[in-house]
Amino acid sequence: MSKSEVHDEKVSIQKVLLQLENKYGRPTTRETKEIMKPLYDRYRNLKRLIAKFEVRRTLAEEVVSSSPPNLNTIDEHEETKEFTPKQLGTIHTLYTEDDLEPCMVTQEIPSGVRGQYKSFDPEETLQSPVDLSGRADSPLSPDSSANFKNLADASLSELIKTQNQALSDKKRVRRLLKEFEDNFFKEKGRKVQKEDRGPMEDEYNEYKRVKKQLKLLDALMEKHQSQTNTGVT
Repeated sequence: MSKSEVHDEKVSIQKVLLQLENKYGRPTTRETKEIMKPLYDRYRNLKRLIAKFEVRRTLAEEVVSSSPPNLNTIDEHEETKEFTPKQLGTIHTLYTEDDLEPCMVTQEIPSGVRGQYKSFDPEETLQSPVDLSGRADSPLSPDSSANFKNLADASLSELIKTQNQALSDKKRVRRLLKEFEDNFFKEKGRKVQKEDRGPMEDEYNEYKRVKKQLKLLDALMEKHQSQTNTGVT
């Protein structure tokens, strides 16, 4: 599929999701979530494809602009060993997929149509087994200022490498927490509460830290892309 075809299908699915939400409300039971799951998965799939298109084009432009004159031009659709954003191209179809941060479905619907729908957040509807949404922490803790400066000065290719590592860390910790919560439920017959997290407190804190880092990386990558687009136009 071309980028325009992917974008058109994504907008169509956005509208369908919003219409269903307005008519029936957000799914809250396991049965309704499972019924809606294919639409959510397809929406995330298309969103990742669009991100892959954008990052690949930006990386190609970055490589070309920094290459000596005697090097061949890299086509924007050409895969390269050094810069292929593999994680951005990986689509997970599991119900517990949590690689993407919450994203508003309405953000790419034309402004003339957007007012007809309420904001809809797929991640808010399909909650992860590890629910840290109740925390009211700031995006960056005081001791992360040095890390912020390093990331702010990084190139787009460096940000992507850091993002890949963060996604890997997030999956690893999330598996540990999921196993802990499943075992706790089997033993106690109830979900883990905040006061029950003692043995895994470090892992919960790491999971929260990685989520913040991914949000920061997303913002910095979007800034890089917008600057590139401004320079091209």
